[in-house]
Amino acid sequence: MDNRDKVIEYVKEKYGKDSVAQIITYNTMKAKQTLRDVARAMGMAYKDADVLAKLIPQGNVQGTWLSLEEMYITPIEELMERYGHRGDIEDNVKKFRDLAKKDPQIKELVEISIKLRRSHKAYISTRCWYCDTIQNP
Repeated sequence: MDNRDKVIEYVKEKYGKDSVAQIITYNTMKAKQTLRDVARAMGMAYKDADVLAKLIPQGNVQGTWLSLEEMYITPIEELMERYGHRGDIEDNVKKFRDLAKKDPQIKELVEISIKLRRSHKAYISTRCWYCDTIQNP
């Protein structure tokens, strides 16, 4: 039993196990990070994936970006209907797709990333932290 477990056990004993809970966090892979992670796993240079990742424009809401599927598969006309006629989307989607067409390794990177992203939000890591123990006396 490590110190973390001892602290949790102490809190459970002091306040009762029904008054103590642990919090868990879920992380899902987003388009930009998926590209970078898959590129690293493929042994590609970081800059190659970073160029692609930086082409992914922001969505309609601050803090959201277009998905890999939208960048690679969705017809541009459909994107224009969904997001309005934004020049950044049209330009960046065309550049993204051109890079994938010209370089077989980039094409493979994008296709693997899409598959990984589709596999039920791909990767969900769960973490428990020291400070994420709640007590309700």
